[in-house]
Amino acid sequence: MNFCIRPLHCRIKFLFLFIFLCVLRLPLWGWNGKVVTGCVSFDDAKYAADNVVPLDGEWEFYRNRLLTTIDTVPNKDDDPNRITPDIMVKVPDFWGNYIYADTGKKTGRGCGTYRLMITNLEPDFPYALLIRESPGTACRIFVNGLEAASSGVVSQKPEGTAAAAKPIFAEFKSNESGNAELVIQVSNSVHRKGGLWSSVFFAGQDKLFQAYNTQTGISWLVTGTMMILAVLNFFLFFLTPKRKEYLFFAVFVFSLGIRVSIAGFSILTLVFPNIPYSLQLKLEYLAIWLAPVSFLLLSYCLYPSIRQNKIANCVLYSLEFGLGFLTVILPIRIANHLVPVMELAALLCAIEIGIFLFRALINHQPTVMLTIASLIVVTVGLIADMLFSARKDVLTFSLMPVLLLIFSIINFLLLALQQSNMYFKQVQLVEDMKKLNEAYLRFVPREFLQLLEKQSMTDVLPGDHVEREMTIVFSQIHFENSDGTDIQPEEQYTLFSSYLMKISPVITRYNGFISKFISHGFMALFPYNTVDALSCGLEIVRELKDCNLLQISQNNDSQNSEKQVRYGIGIHTGKMILGTIGETNRLDDTVISDTVNTASRIESVAERQGEPIIMSQQAYNATADEIPTSVQIKALGSIAVKGKAKPVSLYACSSKLTSCVENSNE
Repeated sequence: MNFCIRPLHCRIKFLFLFIFLCVLRLPLWGWNGKVVTGCVSFDDAKYAADNVVPLDGEWEFYRNRLLTTIDTVPNKDDDPNRITPDIMVKVPDFWGNYIYADTGKKTGRGCGTYRLMITNLEPDFPYALLIRESPGTACRIFVNGLEAASSGVVSQKPEGTAAAAKPIFAEFKSNESGNAELVIQVSNSVHRKGGLWSSVFFAGQDKLFQAYNTQTGISWLVTGTMMILAVLNFFLFFLTPKRKEYLFFAVFVFSLGIRVSIAGFSILTLVFPNIPYSLQLKLEYLAIWLAPVSFLLLSYCLYPSIRQNKIANCVLYSLEFGLGFLTVILPIRIANHLVPVMELAALLCAIEIGIFLFRALINHQPTVMLTIASLIVVTVGLIADMLFSARKDVLTFSLMPVLLLIFSIINFLLLALQQSNMYFKQVQLVEDMKKLNEAYLRFVPREFLQLLEKQSMTDVLPGDHVEREMTIVFSQIHFENSDGTDIQPEEQYTLFSSYLMKISPVITRYNGFISKFISHGFMALFPYNTVDALSCGLEIVRELKDCNLLQISQNNDSQNSEKQVRYGIGIHTGKMILGTIGETNRLDDTVISDTVNTASRIESVAERQGEPIIMSQQAYNATADEIPTSVQIKALGSIAVKGKAKPVSLYACSSKLTSCVENSNE
């Protein structure tokens, strides 16, 4: 198994190196200063132009008022220069807690204006603002009284507000004094939370635009990677429908990819700028109720032998799909209140997955440690995402995209590892099947399958047959003591095996194959040419002389008693049926024809006549024009054979160049 694990470890190392480089590529959004009581002043104007600065801290907040600039609005004391804010609020954060402390009503809906004064800037210098997630849920941004950007429609009336969510990049210039009054109007009528809930980043236009492009590129990288993984696994499932882990992993990655493309930095709105806000949120919520169930089912598919908690599964499935159904059919102003419940259900799913993987770990399931690591990654990401949604003043950026990217790639490598293991098992299975098929071919000749036009033994069915004209070579050999008694069975077996080992390659060389091994002999078929059968018979006679079987017999006999050999070869040509007989669980190959019986009787005549090879008239007619000049043919006339009503015309065959092995036929 090491050949699979080591490459996987190397891939994971490269993965973390890649992520580390991506993190290094991120802009370092931070500085040593802080927004205090609605004002930020830079000691070095060049620093503000060359560095991305988050304007986090205390902003002025004017509740239920939509202002474009504060300097021209009188206050309660009829002072024409300035009015006092209702409250100082932290940015980024939700305004619900501050409104509750001020009015006793805890609500995220309403409207208000945030104000921040930026001083000590380069006069008339091009600056920019970046808000990765537009304030909830509609906003207008003014700088020095001029509108710089907007998202949705801001209104003091709920029915006049049109929600939207997208990244905001606003360009402006500082005034002649090097100051910039930043005013952000916000209204919310649909979400359970509202306010300036995302950090406002500030820098020179070129520097911030570079940071904006970097953030966009990383978002596309994470989303694109997850979507590619989803499409790839959907395709793998389409190719192998029984591998349901591909389907569940694809659904899991797809739902998380949708969430990453919307939450935090919504690149989805860059592609579909007019997408409805309600659809955006429902797609974002898809991952909260669908991803946990998909991961749970993925774990079950990865380790099918581990016991499942069916009661817990029933409860979790009902809870998750019930919440998902409600988020789809309910209006978004109601559905978004289900998010905390869905997050709790997701945590319960993570706990059940953890328990299941712990059981898999106890049972020493392969690759379970990687699955546990991926569960830890996604659980940390879920908790971080929940913290980011609830307390943006504590966690000002979401770790979910990077953690999900790590999780997705680890799980894809996990599936690749399992696929690799399965591949090697299949290769081993193919090798075993190949060996098994070769073992079958020792019992059923390959040429037999070719004549039946079959590729392998698995294609052969009872009753498969073919009728054609072929030549049969029927041969027997007998080893006896000099007194005519049989030799010992063990020695008989040894001699006969030595004989077959010698003549089998000869038969193959002349395009024939042994169809049957019979007592003391064999039956060979020559489907193409009768001359092949005759040449093979003559070669067998020469082999009988060269291999010196008599000497082998004497060496195996402790008493060196004299042995004698009797043999004969009969050749006959005719039509026959070659096929299979038997039933589904037991098959055998056979040749059915009177040609077989005739060849056997001719072989018996060869033994009686003391001729090494005798062929029939049909075989002679098939070879008369092709018999080599080195072959001597002697007509024996018509001889009565057993099983035939009429005598059969036979011919003795021998080689003119070599002498035959001497027979001791009586």
